[in-house]
Amino acid sequence: MFRLGLLHDLAVGSIVGTKANEQFYYVQDKFGMTDFEFFGYWDNHDLIGEQRTSIKASAYHKPNGDALVVVYNTTRNQKTVD
Repeated sequence: MFRLGLLHDLAVGSIVGTKANEQFYYVQDKFGMTDFEFFGYWDNHDLIGEQRTSIKASAYHKPNGDALVVVYNTTRNQKTVD
């Protein structure tokens, strides 16, 4: 659920104390979820190419050049991306 939240720039509920919850907030704290521009997978093909039905990627971009890219595999099969 957390990856889907980041992929769509949406807040999601959390289960306190879970490993997934800790990882999710670690990523957000490390990046600093303020002062960014969000580029959703549905409208960023000029920035992030080669997205397929099974692989989606959204990006958070800060004015200083830092970026957080969220890549999501919509299938249950292992995929490789470049």
